[in-house]
Amino acid sequence: CVRCSQTKLLAAFPSRGITTSCNHEPGFCRQCLQVRISASLAQDGWEQLKCPENECHAQLEEADVQEFASLDDHQR
Repeated sequence: CVRCSQTKLLAAFPSRGITTSCNHEPGFCRQCLQVRISASLAQDGWEQLKCPENECHAQLEEADVQEFASLDDHQR
């Protein structure tokens, strides 16, 4: 994982791009992605949720947040 620098099984990573606009393999594990979404929501709000991968920054859609955010963050 590019965020936590731990070697993880492939199953720990999203099985699809973080957004439908992403054209790269996910480098964040699901756990780190969930933490990143939560921090971004608290700091920037829904309108600023973007792919955290370097130089991507594609906007996350509702379906992306539903899949990768915690239940509490999704319900906000």
